[in-house]
Amino acid sequence: MLRKIDPAEVQLRYGIHSEWNVRELRIQNLWFGRKSVSWVFRDDGPVWNGRQRHPDIPVAFVLPEHLDWNAFKVQLWSWLEGVKKHLAN
Repeated sequence: MLRKIDPAEVQLRYGIHSEWNVRELRIQNLWFGRKSVSWVFRDDGPVWNGRQRHPDIPVAFVLPEHLDWNAFKVQLWSWLEGVKKHLAN
């Protein structure tokens, strides 16, 4: 029997950032269509030309019932870029 995949899981597992991957994803349904989601961004990018892997970044959100996933992922990607720059210093 196939399990029903939550649309939030599909959006979060694919296409957030090329170097950071979602691991340990937890999704909990809340009232009124909201979801509590938490995960760890793990840097699985290549280690070559002196590149170091970044430490894991834990993330948690309460998502509304209706969400513009494209806007959410752009804002999340922008935040990750800021974290990457901060960790590099």
